[in-house]
Amino acid sequence: MPEIELKFLVSETAVQGLSALLTRLAGARPHRQQLLSQYFDTADFQLREARLALRLRKAGRSWRVCLKSAGSGQGALQVRDEWEHPCRGEVDLSLFAATPLALVARAKTLHHDLVTVFVSDFQRRTWLLPRGAAGALEVALDIGELRAQDRSAALVELEIELKGDASIASAFELARQIARQVPLLPCSLSKA
Repeated sequence: MPEIELKFLVSETAVQGLSALLTRLAGARPHRQQLLSQYFDTADFQLREARLALRLRKAGRSWRVCLKSAGSGQGALQVRDEWEHPCRGEVDLSLFAATPLALVARAKTLHHDLVTVFVSDFQRRTWLLPRGAAGALEVALDIGELRAQDRSAALVELEIELKGDASIASAFELARQIARQVPLLPCSLSKA
């Protein structure tokens, strides 16, 4: 199923103002959730070569495993295929048998070669802004860090994802409205 979103980097100093602005626009306080994710690949980066990202995420007591394609897009606009399944905290590649993962060399034994490449640990604040009769924009503000071996990097990222029949134009209009008050830097990179 395709995921269509706009992605931006945000200054840590702008977080408080951005959060207040989004709360005003949504007319509700954000839903807050701590998310811990492990991203996997083989030691020789077969998944990256195949332009795929494999993630295991814990939210509260729930676990989900997700495969994403590199997709396409320009600037902040990203369109990716995404396959996600509930799980018990373990990666089960058989869930992705009908995806591009099946085309990766040694796909049937790939699970033996997976290693954790990096971890993301962040708080997600989410607002839902209705757009049209059956559409909405889900706005997520992620604040935390990425860790790989002995390195770490701060993560402050804003995503505007289309839900239902929301239009790309409505997502860009919301981004323009936000950018009038908070600086946004378009980002074409995924966490992976």
